[in-house]
Amino acid sequence: MSKITAGSLLAGAAALVWASYYPLLYMIQGISPGLLFALPTAIGAACFIPYLKRNVISTGAVAAVLFAASQFSIIFSTELNGVVLTSTFVLFGDAVLSPVLIYALGRMQERPAMNIFFPGAAFLIISSFLLTYSSASGPSGFPGILALVLTPLLVSVYFIYLNEGIRMKGTGVLSTTFLLAALFSPPLLYIFPVGAVSLKTVAIMVIMGVTSMYAGYLLFFKAVKYTGFVLSSVLMSLIPVFAALLQLIVNHRATHSESMLLVVAACAGAVLCAFSFSRDEGMKNAA
Repeated sequence: MSKITAGSLLAGAAALVWASYYPLLYMIQGISPGLLFALPTAIGAACFIPYLKRNVISTGAVAAVLFAASQFSIIFSTELNGVVLTSTFVLFGDAVLSPVLIYALGRMQERPAMNIFFPGAAFLIISSFLLTYSSASGPSGFPGILALVLTPLLVSVYFIYLNEGIRMKGTGVLSTTFLLAALFSPPLLYIFPVGAVSLKTVAIMVIMGVTSMYAGYLLFFKAVKYTGFVLSSVLMSLIPVFAALLQLIVNHRATHSESMLLVVAACAGAVLCAFSFSRDEGMKNAA
């Protein structure tokens, strides 16, 4: 199995893990945003304790601030604009803005065959946007618009900085990122009172912590080692595809035929994107 194929599969697995966040969130609607940040972050921090190293504290501290800022922005945007519209703009940060910034900074590790990559990326990103945005309403006034502008920017800057930190100092950066980010929980819990919480809700948030705050990160940055940051980020467009399928399986919410066609188109785009890198890898090996 080639590095590109292995990395693409790992990125797809990361997208699937992160997509599970949305049906889980659907199961605990109305939960305090403060608790929704605090508990999964604390679980992620606990999972990353074995990776803790001294030389990553400063890098992890900056990443923790960026993580908290991006999560606060996502939480506030979700409160103002809803899950669908917010997730659409998070997708823009992951799949469009991050690769553009990486390319502009000259950090692209692998060069794809552009005549294959661009059509594939267009299929993947446009299909994913249509899939997420089809049921979205407009932003909620100026605060909603501001949140939608800040959210993708903060998400892309956070992941680019985290990627550079991991590239230079290893996976230990993730441990300090989540351990220090957990310190931001008390203010959120004060702003958003917790109220009554059932054991089922706690269990779901623990699962969110293990999946979205731990497993997803490990899979994504493992994929980055094989495929580079750009392809891994573009393949995150599969998140709404997997989210739609998981909603159908887990929450038994019907998916329209148009949505299924968009799922097929997005998957075809993902295959083209991966192939554009694997072809370039094959040409290098032949040379």
